[in-house]
Order: sequence, then C-alpha cells, then structure tokens
Amino acid sequence: MTITQTGTTDDDDNLLTSEEGSSSGFTVVLDDQPSSNVTVSLSGNDSSEGSLSTDLLTFTPRNWLTPQHVTVTGVDDSIVDGDITTTLTATANNAGGYAGTESDTTTVKNTDNETSGVT
Repeated sequence: MTITQTGTTDDDDNLLTSEEGSSSGFTVVLDDQPSSNVTVSLSGNDSSEGSLSTDLLTFTPRNWLTPQHVTVTGVDDSIVDGDITTTLTATANNAGGYAGTESDTTTVKNTDNETSGVT
C-alpha cells in the first residue's frame, strides 16, 4: 500500500495542521489488486492534537487503485505544549491476499498556538 501526502508539508516532510483548525491530507491506495475486499485501518492519531475524516478505508477488487483521501484537522487545546508530531500508520487487514502486515506511514505536525507567560 502507498500513502501520498496531498497537503502542505514542512522541511521534514511532515503534513502540517494547526491548533487554529487548519487541515492537511493524504491518500491511500493498494499496490496490488486484492481477491476480495480489504479494509485499511488508520492508527496512531492523537485525538487531542488532530482529528481524522475517517480511520477506516475499504478497497475492493474494482477500486483498489483509486486513491482514497483522508483529511487531518488540527485540534485546539489550552496547553502550551509546543508543536506535536504524530505518526499515522495505515494497515491492511488479513483479507483479499493481504497478510495484515501491509502498511505505510505518514507524519503530521500540529503547530501550537498558545504562548507561555504571566498575565
């Protein structure tokens, strides 16, 4: 399977979101045609820093090569915690000729919008 980043990235190739609610995205496709439906689950998301448009994709023997898009949107918190980078992993289930070890990753950096100080 292949993940392709479709959103804005930084110099380290992290997808960029922000606590102000900006979004970024990526697509997932299978590398080989399955013999039956294959589900791909997305894991590793820190829900306090980002939300995913979906965490489960389904590929069929007909649409296996059609990219499926996932949007990641930054989540605001009130903590001065700096920029947080999360690794998202897409893993195919054990079906359709995929052994459950087929996976790919992408990283997302959510930029912090709080500043430290005394008021």
